Amino acid sequence: MRAWQLERSGKLRELHGGRPSARDEQELRTEFDRDYDRAVFSTPVRRLQDKTQVFPLEPHDAVRTRLTHSLEVSTLARGLARAVAQKLAATQRISQEQALGIEVIAATCGLIHDVGNPPFGHAGEKAISSWFKQRAKLEPGLFQELDNHPLKEQLQRDFLKCKAVGRKHVYSSTQTLRLELLGRRVIHDLMDIFWEGVSAYDGATQKPGFPDKIYNLLSRNYRAVFEQAFKNSELPKSYHRFQLVTDYVCGMTDTFACKLHSELTHG
Repeated sequence: MRAWQLERSGKLRELHGGRPSARDEQELRTEFDRDYDRAVFSTPVRRLQDKTQVFPLEPHDAVRTRLTHSLEVSTLARGLARAVAQKLAATQRISQEQALGIEVIAATCGLIHDVGNPPFGHAGEKAISSWFKQRAKLEPGLFQELDNHPLKEQLQRDFLKCKAVGRKHVYSSTQTLRLELLGRRVIHDLMDIFWEGVSAYDGATQKPGFPDKIYNLLSRNYRAVFEQAFKNSELPKSYHRFQLVTDYVCGMTDTFACKLHSELTHG
């Protein structure tokens, strides 16, 4: 979800009828510190420990998950930002308070930069892209609503493009290829299942039926954000449907995706 959409839709607890966030009078942290702390304690960051970075997760100390990678990036980002900010402060171009704020912002960005990446590492990214390409062949009008939008190329690229990953050496190892096959099967099947429910959503009260049951299997939080954007956003409705299915799958850990796939496809 884009930042402007989050700003317009409000925080999740407000969407669920809760009260807005309030700052305590005795709070000593800056707003940047509070954002960093929120990220540390957030569910999406915690899930990174069970998400493949590049290689399959292995039960030994040398494995690099998306969480360990993100902690490393956060540390490097803070150090680089500190070096730059202190030089700016030394020439009085910014204050010391601003310099400290820049450090925290950089650390926060480093910590959350991988949030939203799918399970199964880069194989998961490719699987999502290939699912949309295959679905477009099965449903020729899949992107019709996006085709009529001024930003059609950018909107389609959000779902059809994945990162270019080198495969000549390490990415062609047997265990990595196995992960790619597993990720492709699990992600394709899950997106097929949830697309049946999401594609039937039209903003009105859903009629009792199988698509409605599938739709309600989705996380309540994801549905709340989707329904708010579906109602108020200026983007095509189909874009938000694509986004809901993609975001829900991307929010899964490797283990949860495999477990859910097994439950929904094997009873």
